[in-house]
Amino acid sequence: MNQSRGLSGVNSYTKDLRFEVLSHLLERHKANGSVVWYDICCGEARALFQAATEVSDRGIHDGVNIIGADLVTSSHSDQNEVTLIEEQL
Repeated sequence: MNQSRGLSGVNSYTKDLRFEVLSHLLERHKANGSVVWYDICCGEARALFQAATEVSDRGIHDGVNIIGADLVTSSHSDQNEVTLIEEQL
């Protein structure tokens, strides 16, 4: 698990997992009108907040649901674009 993985860059989904999350979200939203990203063990939810910002910057405000779950809640939990769930063991 990588607690601080970002959306792109050196420590990211794109580099480490070779998966372009943002491109996938935008493609699915365009094709279906809605998309959900549910990230289990999201850590600090850094990538989720970056994705929410990118989506919002593109003027997409409806139909994108970004959810992160981990054992602790991120310190960024005040951002409305991302739903964070603190799981209990």
